[in-house]
Amino acid sequence: VFVIGVKHETNDDMALSLLVEGAYGERTPYMVYSNVLWGKILVGFYNWIPTIKWYVVLMLTMLFAAHTSMTYMNLRMQGRKLGLVVSTTLLLFLGYYTYSVFQYSRIAPVVTAAGILLLFYAIEHAESKWERVLCIILGGFMAVWGSLVRFQMFALAVALAGGAIG
Repeated sequence: VFVIGVKHETNDDMALSLLVEGAYGERTPYMVYSNVLWGKILVGFYNWIPTIKWYVVLMLTMLFAAHTSMTYMNLRMQGRKLGLVVSTTLLLFLGYYTYSVFQYSRIAPVVTAAGILLLFYAIEHAESKWERVLCIILGGFMAVWGSLVRFQMFALAVALAGGAIG
């Protein structure tokens, strides 16, 4: 992100960010296509420290969590060598595109899919109770977060991830 930079593909994300920042008057949690709960979380962060661009920071944090969890699952399931090849390929193609061209309709399904895959991983491949519990908590959180950010993309990711597993 620091090397390649981040640009908005459309003005949607900029407008949503400005709504919760309060650029149009007071801060509002009511964002088009996003759940009001996500808006309230953002408004809470902006009320806490208003100088940080929380919309971008939280979206990139969740995207990082998604890519990190996919790398973790690849390494655990496919071994170090093949896992690194698959993870590097995913990061080069999917990671570059999702990090450099910022778009909530693109970030939400990636995070949702990673969350769903973590849930499946927990059920099928987790080796310890703590790994299973942690994967269920993180996977569930990521999937719910994706539904709050853009439900239509959440539904698409659920259908695709379920089809890929099934």
